[in-house]
Amino acid sequence: MVDGDDDATAQAWAALGGPAPLAAGVEYEVVRGVLAARLPVRRLARASVGVCSLAAAELLAARNGGPAPAVRVHEGAVATAFASERHLRVDGRAPTAFA
Repeated sequence: MVDGDDDATAQAWAALGGPAPLAAGVEYEVVRGVLAARLPVRRLARASVGVCSLAAAELLAARNGGPAPAVRVHEGAVATAFASERHLRVDGRAPTAFA
């Protein structure tokens, strides 16, 4: 399922001074059950990645003199990145963490 309606992305993009129509074009590939928490962790994580990706797309457009490429974020990839310490293995084992 693809979701393009995200007020967290729009708010973050507006806070950076980005034009609103670009934020509305960010699409999210929804994966249910990732980053489950009482706080809106999933929304914050996907908005963070979406806005960073949108900034990179806008930079590419400025360099090439064309339109910004489409931005599509897969929530499964976002969840893996935000919980990457759980997936890291050194010599086949999880490393000892400091916290």
